[in-house]
Amino acid sequence: MTVGTVLVFLFFFDTALIYLIYSYNPSGSINRFMSLMLVPITLTNLEMLFLYTARQNIPVEIGLNMSTFGVIFFFPLFYHFSWYFPRRRVKIHTKQLFILLYFIPLVLGISLIVTFDPQSSILSLADIIHPGRYILKNPLYFALHSLALTYILFLLTLTIYRIIISLKLPLLKRERRAVIMVLTGFIPLSVVLLFNYLIFLPLRGGIYYYLVLSSSYTIYFILLVFEFGYIDRKALSRFFIIYPLTLVTIIFLYNKLLRELNRIISENLYISTTFLTSLEIVVFFIFFYPLMTVLESKVGSFIAPAPYSLREQLRSASSELASIIDIEELNDYLVKLFIQKLRITSFFFLIRDESAKLFRPVAHGGENQPEFSVNGELVRKLEASRKINNIQQIALSWEKGKELEILDNLRVSLIVPLFSKNTLEGICLLGEQGIARPWHKPEIDELELFFAGIPVIIERWKTHSKAIQMEQRQARVEKIAVLNAITSEVAHEIRNPLSIITAIAETIQSKNLSHEEILKFINDIREETERVSTLLKKILSVPTNTKKGSDSCDLKEALTRTFRLVSQKAREKHISLELICNYDHCYARINREAFIQVCLNLSLNAIEALQEYGSIRAIVEKKDSSAIVNFSDNGPGIPESVASRIFEPFFSTKRGGTGLGLAVSKRIIEEAGGKLELLAGNNGATFLITLLA
Repeated sequence: MTVGTVLVFLFFFDTALIYLIYSYNPSGSINRFMSLMLVPITLTNLEMLFLYTARQNIPVEIGLNMSTFGVIFFFPLFYHFSWYFPRRRVKIHTKQLFILLYFIPLVLGISLIVTFDPQSSILSLADIIHPGRYILKNPLYFALHSLALTYILFLLTLTIYRIIISLKLPLLKRERRAVIMVLTGFIPLSVVLLFNYLIFLPLRGGIYYYLVLSSSYTIYFILLVFEFGYIDRKALSRFFIIYPLTLVTIIFLYNKLLRELNRIISENLYISTTFLTSLEIVVFFIFFYPLMTVLESKVGSFIAPAPYSLREQLRSASSELASIIDIEELNDYLVKLFIQKLRITSFFFLIRDESAKLFRPVAHGGENQPEFSVNGELVRKLEASRKINNIQQIALSWEKGKELEILDNLRVSLIVPLFSKNTLEGICLLGEQGIARPWHKPEIDELELFFAGIPVIIERWKTHSKAIQMEQRQARVEKIAVLNAITSEVAHEIRNPLSIITAIAETIQSKNLSHEEILKFINDIREETERVSTLLKKILSVPTNTKKGSDSCDLKEALTRTFRLVSQKAREKHISLELICNYDHCYARINREAFIQVCLNLSLNAIEALQEYGSIRAIVEKKDSSAIVNFSDNGPGIPESVASRIFEPFFSTKRGGTGLGLAVSKRIIEEAGGKLELLAGNNGATFLITLLA
């Protein structure tokens, strides 16, 4: 392989690397600086190519001019980089300092180019190889050259000093390693490589030294951006493995199989070789594109193994969140999703505790449980950004290191803020997806969609918790005030449909839902809206005896919807739901939403009481002028010692129960002119609902 070929390869490799680093996070300060600092090396590779291969003055002069600007601007850029690396320590810089930093190299670069006059000198290959001869012949160029060196050395000294001082900051372990890498490898390589063009080391025999140095710089640069996670490894494999292999394969096949064939076809059939080549390129593309896709998937999985079906898992989980109310149940679900299914290295779910002014884990106990002050630096940064933050990115602007050290010790990679309106209600901390497997932007976008629905559940839980606390406090003060407790329960029932509608709307925002899924969600929104409207009318209206039983409800349809709403909870315990109704429709005089509320209370109580693989059955029958629903399960049943009290307000055998579910259900049925009773039996619990048909 010739020197020219290596230089061409280095030039294109560095150019692609610049694009990858910048495009991975164009808004990130470090990404911008990293990509810009690779530009001078790329320009000097191109200049070396001109010097080594050109035999005319124009390309040589162009190469020297590019290199001059690249080298002179590298060191101001490097000094500017130290303002943000490894932390953004310089908060305010005057415009004058910023302008002066880049104005001086601009003037020096233009002056050096203007004073370098190849026409007035003998620009022979010997002068190119030993440009020092030209410097000595031109005193003005020599003076400008010395001034540029002085400016560069001054900036380099300041840069090294700032980076060394940064080691005293409360850095992450990875940040400290990156700083040491910059000091021990990056700066020496940069200085030696770039000074090569200002002090004009002899090129004869030294071109190989340059190639080794330039290649080492590129490799070290890649290691540095890997250390900070500022490059997409899948894109790296695509640019530097998949595409080159494909290109080499196509060129090989063309030279071995098609070149001679094209010549024969062109001579005998008088078809243009250009047309044949164009046609073959199209055929090659059609053939190799699926192969490239498969190869990219295999190589990408090896370089950066991703969790299985991240997108599918998250979107499937989003639809299941609507049935979750309790915060501990939500925490268990998220831990199971991220730790067991997606294989995330660590996961913590923190909730705001106003009494302690802290964000605390939902799951208490265990070691290394993080807690963060509501007035701490982490919370301030999350309230400012209001988006998922990569710890490497957010650490750049960190001032105090205590909270940052906690995150680093827990191997946290992503910090997810959970906002309800304008209040930060929770924080989720996610580790990496595996060893040296950072999160990439498409994956973070999927997480943004998924976590958008979590604040709705938190708000629903807080509302539910407040309602329970209020009911329990009211029970201690005056147990006979059932009406106030029932009103609170109804108010809670209004919030639930609204929360479900919000969660569904946020899910529909995803553009990848199927048409059938969208129609299903739209139908759920319509039904929940009607439910809210009915409940509001019930609360705002004045009940009278003349309205008793005036509504009509299809019991079969209402029970079908009830079983669909509780189906997710039933599936978790492998509980079967069975509805037996021999009629197309079975109407009764009761409000539909009120009847669904009764059925929901009975269903949820049964699911909680049943063991795995239990069953719940609802049988609908007509008898004379009545409609009867036999609601039963095959669980442990209700002991006789408490059977007579289960309809009493505030009586409950469950830990944390309010004792209002069955009391409210009995009141609803009786207001409709019906009857709700518990049937005696040894196998499970059986409730009989009798309504006017």
